[in-house]
Amino acid sequence: MSADAGGTRRGARAFRRLGRLALRALPHLCVAMTLALLALVAIDAVNDAMGFLVGATFRTFLVLYAAVAGATAVAFIASRSRKG
Repeated sequence: MSADAGGTRRGARAFRRLGRLALRALPHLCVAMTLALLALVAIDAVNDAMGFLVGATFRTFLVLYAAVAGATAVAFIASRSRKG
């Protein structure tokens, strides 16, 4: 076995470990971004001078999307914790 083959295997293992870490971090990032998005919606509702969310339909769909994304992420985290 050459030295290059061992280095390739170590690199593949590190890449898989990084992929598993990303899969574990993704739902948590989704929850954090959902909370940030809902905070922006709340700020925009209180302070009309901000004006970065224009239109009631857009705001409604944005809140619905944030709620569904957050619920999906929480459900995924809960299912992963039950598996062990």
